[in-house]
Amino acid sequence: MDWLDAPALGAVMIFWNCAFAAIILGGLAARRLHSRIAVWLVMVAVIVLPPTLQGQVVSELGHFWQGRY
Repeated sequence: MDWLDAPALGAVMIFWNCAFAAIILGGLAARRLHSRIAVWLVMVAVIVLPPTLQGQVVSELGHFWQGRY
């Protein structure tokens, strides 16, 4: 097995979740409207793009995207 069977420590998960939340909230708290719109567009792209792109080729290549990486 590789690193897929080694769980991350709870403190590491809490740290990264707080770091990402701070970045997102900082971007959404920006005064300029286009900065807030850019943050929303990036969040939508990060959430929607990977499964959409895999869905187009899943019948030929199978499931290759892993949520962990």
